[in-house]
Amino acid sequence: PDPIRVGDDYYLAGTTMHMMPAVEILHSKDLVNWELAGYCTNKLDLGPAYRLEGGNIYGKGIWAPCIRYHNGMFYVFCNVNGAGLMVYRSKSIHGPWEWNQLPGRHDLSVLFDDDLHKIFIISGGSSPYPIDELAPDLKSFVPGVRHQLVVPPDGPRMGEGHQLYKIKGKYYDISAIPGGPVNQMVARADSIDGPWSLTTMVQSESLGVTGATPDRARPNDRGLWLHQGGMVDTPSGQWWSIIMSDHGSDGRMVSLVPITWDDGFPLIGLPGNLRKAPNTWIKPDTGYTQQPAPTYVPDDNFANGRMNPHWQWNHVPDDSKWSLTEKPGVLRLHSLPASDFYHARNSLCQRPPGPESIMTVELDTAGLANGDVVGLALLCNPYVWI
Repeated sequence: PDPIRVGDDYYLAGTTMHMMPAVEILHSKDLVNWELAGYCTNKLDLGPAYRLEGGNIYGKGIWAPCIRYHNGMFYVFCNVNGAGLMVYRSKSIHGPWEWNQLPGRHDLSVLFDDDLHKIFIISGGSSPYPIDELAPDLKSFVPGVRHQLVVPPDGPRMGEGHQLYKIKGKYYDISAIPGGPVNQMVARADSIDGPWSLTTMVQSESLGVTGATPDRARPNDRGLWLHQGGMVDTPSGQWWSIIMSDHGSDGRMVSLVPITWDDGFPLIGLPGNLRKAPNTWIKPDTGYTQQPAPTYVPDDNFANGRMNPHWQWNHVPDDSKWSLTEKPGVLRLHSLPASDFYHARNSLCQRPPGPESIMTVELDTAGLANGDVVGLALLCNPYVWI
């Protein structure tokens, strides 16, 4: 997750992988209550596999987006595994978004350095980490220019999921050691060329929650470690991190944890217990008060003739095989051949609230023919269905 603040508003970009629409953006006024602001693209159609035709993009697609705001324009940079780097731009967080494509960069982060009038992009999963420069129009890399973040081989490691910042004249790069239950690191330098000094930002923090369901937990369970996320400040001067944990079919859950600056480094936690997240603390001081509200719409009767934006398709749909207008108030899905559930096109999905939720659907099966299959499923690995 990558958060930014623009004035008194906060925006968060998240991974959507194979789901369409793609590149989800959330909006908040208090860092706690969030609403869907929209997506960068309705369809990421880069070939047959994106349409579940002779292949798939499970585990690929959109990963680790970076959201930035500069000179009145919103930018979202996101790598599409095996395809390239997408650069989206819009004057409104609600779109419409224009885009261009660049050569791929793994787990990238972008910094608009106004002091140097340069645009830096860091990427990669192992040292030395390349830091390229982007052209002012963001449509090419500056040829022949490359900086590096080099980690000494006998010192602390860095990782992936970069978050590059410039704060009070110093450069910071946050990254997580590759894996699930891992630490997050932070590097600091006076120059983009280094030298960089490193420390652990998050250390072995699992919030006391097991990685498996409680009945399957084992004594050596390392838990849901906080790893890989960005940070953002408030107008009052507080700093907070929005950071994720991997948790099975719930996906990547995010936690909001306070940051304390210690010896020039941003560390999660409170004084006296740094690099650990407190289980209970006060909401951020954003200057805005709001009562709790759900992020997602809890029900849908398909009555307004257009798709609720909280729905996402599994891969790019065949638009000739679904309709909201053939029968008003009903979503009609025409059957399509598939070898198994994972390859069933036009599967309409919505993220379930975690850690527990109940889904209720009403299906009209009158139009089914012999061999047709219809039902409700949890699209994960392994999947379950009725």
